[in-house]
Amino acid sequence: EILAFYKLNRARSLDACFEALQFYEAPAQNFAFASVSGDIAMHIQGKFPARRKYEGKFLLDGTKTSQEWRYFIPPEHAIGCKNPSRGFVSSANQYPCNISYPYYITADYYTTYSGRRINQRLREMNDITPEDMMRLQNDNFNLKASECLPLWLTMLDSASFSADEKVAYKKLKSWDFYDDVDSEGATFFEEWWDEAIPLIWDEMEAESIDFPTDYQTIKWIKENPTLIFFDNKKTPETETAPMILKRAFAAAAAKMSVIKDKWRWADYKDTFIGHLLQGLPAFSYHVQHGGNRQIINATKHTHGPSWRTVVSLEKEVRAWGAYPGGQSGNPGSPYY
Repeated sequence: EILAFYKLNRARSLDACFEALQFYEAPAQNFAFASVSGDIAMHIQGKFPARRKYEGKFLLDGTKTSQEWRYFIPPEHAIGCKNPSRGFVSSANQYPCNISYPYYITADYYTTYSGRRINQRLREMNDITPEDMMRLQNDNFNLKASECLPLWLTMLDSASFSADEKVAYKKLKSWDFYDDVDSEGATFFEEWWDEAIPLIWDEMEAESIDFPTDYQTIKWIKENPTLIFFDNKKTPETETAPMILKRAFAAAAAKMSVIKDKWRWADYKDTFIGHLLQGLPAFSYHVQHGGNRQIINATKHTHGPSWRTVVSLEKEVRAWGAYPGGQSGNPGSPYY
């Protein structure tokens, strides 16, 4: 791996970069390339086992040699692209290939929303400047909410709303799907989501099994609202998705009525940037900031995109970088 980076730092072409990566095996990484001549590329490099279908998705018997890795994906079959017709490459933990890729890939960390939003914005943008890319890194659009909230609202019975539910419905109905600092709709949606998910997947929570992805949950609510998993086993009724969402909405509206001082998204999320030495709280900060998980600006309560950088490959290369607390963590530094 050291030799790979040594060669990468001295490469003068994409071909030289690809040659350097042949010395890299682990941990697997997405490598993005760009050159002043206009070439761009993305390459996923690592030593990957050639898995049988579903191998690795479930537990295997480690005492059997038949369960061991036998073959590895050849380097020439690694996932990647060079100078794609769409004019850009992107990586945001999304699924890395389409169904034509012949090798089985499995993982539980692929995201469905931030990568699609990045691609959506890049397709829309023209004559992109460094400032445009800086703004893109702070994009707060909640794609997940935009794809599920309109349907969820139709599943509610507005005629039976309590006073608190009327307020919640109005906030959600008028929300523009941006998790901005002053947004209140973002807070009401987050609370509704957090109430709904444990009710939907109560069987799995009881067995300490990971829940299905947010994307899959939304898909089933849309396409199969009577799915057996929507039935809450703790009640005598047989619930459907609309029934569960109504119950979660009522609980969320009631909770929001007692935390009115936290309706602003920045106050509700309360982003906290801790000093690298956790024993120095005086050098840590609560910041007013938008964003959320699964959003391009993936800033949550205590986690987020710690390193932001934009590089402009002009004749004289220019670059900008930001790191919370500065690289040194020294409170006396002007970059802290």
